[in-house]
Amino acid sequence: MRKDFDPSDVVLLLLANNGVVRQSPEASLAASRRLLAYFLQSCRTTDGAPPLPRPAPLRLDDLYGPPHRTG
Repeated sequence: MRKDFDPSDVVLLLLANNGVVRQSPEASLAASRRLLAYFLQSCRTTDGAPPLPRPAPLRLDDLYGPPHRTG
Protein backbone atom coordinates (compact mmCIF):
# COMPACT_ATOMS: atom_id res chain seq x y z
CA MET A 1 0.00 0.00 0.00
CA ARG A 2 1.01 3.57 -0.54
CA LYS A 3 2.28 5.33 2.55
CA ASP A 4 -0.29 8.07 2.06
CA PHE A 5 -3.28 5.68 1.80
CA ASP A 6 -6.10 6.68 4.13
CA PRO A 7 -9.16 4.59 5.13
CA SER A 8 -11.39 7.39 3.83
CA ASP A 9 -10.11 6.47 0.34
CA VAL A 10 -12.33 3.36 0.51
CA VAL A 11 -15.35 5.56 1.24
CA LEU A 12 -14.39 7.72 -1.74
CA LEU A 13 -14.31 4.59 -3.93
CA LEU A 14 -17.74 3.51 -2.69
CA LEU A 15 -19.18 6.96 -3.38
CA ALA A 16 -17.74 6.91 -6.89
CA ASN A 17 -19.03 3.40 -7.48
CA ASN A 18 -22.48 4.49 -6.35
CA GLY A 19 -22.51 6.88 -9.29
CA VAL A 20 -21.65 4.24 -11.90
CA VAL A 21 -24.12 1.59 -10.73
CA ARG A 22 -27.04 3.72 -11.84
CA GLN A 23 -26.48 2.67 -15.45
CA SER A 24 -27.67 -0.50 -17.19
CA PRO A 25 -26.61 -3.76 -15.48
CA GLU A 26 -24.00 -4.48 -18.16
CA ALA A 27 -22.52 -0.99 -18.02
CA SER A 28 -22.64 -0.94 -14.21
CA LEU A 29 -20.68 -4.18 -13.90
CA ALA A 30 -18.05 -3.12 -16.43
CA ALA A 31 -17.69 0.35 -14.89
CA SER A 32 -17.48 -1.01 -11.33
CA ARG A 33 -14.79 -3.49 -12.29
CA ARG A 34 -12.75 -0.84 -14.08
CA LEU A 35 -13.13 1.64 -11.22
CA LEU A 36 -11.99 -0.98 -8.72
CA ALA A 37 -9.01 -1.88 -10.92
CA TYR A 38 -7.99 1.79 -11.09
CA PHE A 39 -8.36 2.09 -7.33
CA LEU A 40 -6.30 -1.01 -6.57
CA GLN A 41 -3.61 0.03 -9.02
CA SER A 42 -3.43 3.48 -7.47
CA CYS A 43 -2.95 1.96 -3.99
CA ARG A 44 0.22 0.12 -4.98
CA THR A 45 3.47 1.27 -3.50
CA THR A 46 5.12 3.60 -5.97
CA ASP A 47 8.59 4.76 -5.05
CA GLY A 48 9.16 8.32 -6.13
CA ALA A 49 5.51 9.04 -6.90
CA PRO A 50 4.26 12.43 -5.75
CA PRO A 51 2.07 12.31 -2.64
CA LEU A 52 -1.69 12.40 -2.98
CA PRO A 53 -3.68 15.45 -1.89
CA ARG A 54 -4.94 15.39 1.70
CA PRO A 55 -7.73 12.85 2.27
CA ALA A 56 -11.32 14.02 2.24
CA PRO A 57 -13.07 13.93 5.63
CA LEU A 58 -15.32 11.03 4.63
CA ARG A 59 -16.78 8.29 6.81
CA LEU A 60 -18.96 5.29 6.01
CA ASP A 61 -21.87 7.19 7.58
CA ASP A 62 -21.53 9.66 4.70
CA LEU A 63 -22.68 6.97 2.28
CA TYR A 64 -26.11 6.65 3.80
CA GLY A 65 -26.86 9.96 5.43
CA PRO A 66 -28.50 12.99 3.87
CA PRO A 67 -26.29 15.22 1.72
CA HIS A 68 -24.34 17.87 3.59
CA ARG A 69 -25.38 21.39 2.78
CA THR A 70 -23.26 24.47 3.22
CA GLY A 71 -24.36 28.01 3.96
